[in-house]
Amino acid sequence: TSLALHLCVVIIFTCLMQNALDVFAAITIYSATIILITLASNSVIKYVFRHPSMKPSPFHHTDWTNINLQNEGHSIPVYSRFHGEKAPLVILIHGWTSSSMKMLDRANLIFEEGYHAIMFDYRGHGSAEPSELFTAELQVLDLKFLLANLHEVGDVELITSFSLYGHSLGGFIALGFSRHYPLVNEQIQNEVDDGDFLPYASLILESPMTSYNLIMEQDNKGILKIFMPFFRNRMKTVWLQLHPHYPILTKAYLEVPTWGMPECPILVVQAEDDSRLGREHFNHIKPLLPIGSETHLLEKLTHAGAQICHSRDELVINFLQRNTDDSQLK
Repeated sequence: TSLALHLCVVIIFTCLMQNALDVFAAITIYSATIILITLASNSVIKYVFRHPSMKPSPFHHTDWTNINLQNEGHSIPVYSRFHGEKAPLVILIHGWTSSSMKMLDRANLIFEEGYHAIMFDYRGHGSAEPSELFTAELQVLDLKFLLANLHEVGDVELITSFSLYGHSLGGFIALGFSRHYPLVNEQIQNEVDDGDFLPYASLILESPMTSYNLIMEQDNKGILKIFMPFFRNRMKTVWLQLHPHYPILTKAYLEVPTWGMPECPILVVQAEDDSRLGREHFNHIKPLLPIGSETHLLEKLTHAGAQICHSRDELVINFLQRNTDDSQLK
């Protein structure tokens, strides 16, 4: 279709201009413009679907078990810590330009309170190799793959329920997973001898990203903001090639609730002064939360670098205890 359109333009130039030099000049200018637009489009695509520039940060901790799951050629580094008895599971998901190591203090606290704990590095983060392009949906699919293959990480028979805990972009990934939960739970049941249902008990969001559209508005400034509308169709095409199961039909597909919203209770702990995302993402999700959810603005919580925050930790543990089977906890 694009080739036919370009040929039509050339034919029009030929018909309108009688001087051969004028035709040649017009076609040359037109071709150069198309080349520049294509180069600019490719640059924008690489920018939008980019990985962070990070040095690998391997995770080594004697209390944790490290394995790598293979998802269609991509290796997912997974770190787990299980009790020897039945307990709820919490999967922690780090943020953009972060890693599982930055979630370690949260994960150890949760484990010490009687929960199994799992973390994983997503593509181009921590010790994980990057893929050619980066999207939040790729990380959602890696989380889906992890949950569908829990039997390779730990003893599924010891898991009474699972909760997700996502920080920043990790929250957006956790929210997106809810679209895949019914199929994943069916796969998990196949790994359990008695076919028990594995409940999705709760979701914890710490200073979460809830709308990719807001990120685009925040990041795309100056000349990039001016030309971004011209590249949206190109971005939709690339996305569709990567994720044919979830085409971006409208902007709503890149934010909650369409992006994903579980039915379980959700705890949102938000940095009052969020230097990275501000309050927009918190304000966006707050009226959409299901029954039984909570929101808290914390003065002492920062968006990044808050490995230890006592007010947050207390809220997280109390919320987990109210929304999991207390009889399975120490």
